Amino acid sequence: MLGLLEEHAAQLKTRKSGSSAEVWDPFRKKWVLLGPEEFVRQVMMSVWLAEGRFSGLIPVIEKSVVIEGRSLRFDAVLMKGIDILIVIEFKSPDEKLGETHLLQLSRYNSVLTAPGMILSNGLNSRFFKRLPSGYSEVTGWEDLDLA
Repeated sequence: MLGLLEEHAAQLKTRKSGSSAEVWDPFRKKWVLLGPEEFVRQVMMSVWLAEGRFSGLIPVIEKSVVIEGRSLRFDAVLMKGIDILIVIEFKSPDEKLGETHLLQLSRYNSVLTAPGMILSNGLNSRFFKRLPSGYSEVTGWEDLDLA
């Protein structure tokens, strides 16, 4: 899967800004600092867009949400009209996806109430459906049942 990240990295529009690297975010329409999580976000959003995963959905990147009186920032959501269908959390490729990350994602979704959630480090992506009693991990996009 690292090949996927490297393959698509060449398609990112980057520039130097002082001692830092920046990447053009086509969704936010601005230059942003290129860190490991941003790299994964840009590559995976590009891959999923190319695969047609966003058909009829509007990606919204890094917006604040208030949870238990604290302002937190989610990585991405996919919306249809005013409904949030998927909440996505991106991690650095060197982070192993675990329960701590799933708890963070489900904390965001406790307010956003999306029927689907995705956790990705670019090497692995985990997909979850919201159930009345919690979440169920599913195998991929097709199992999110977002219709």
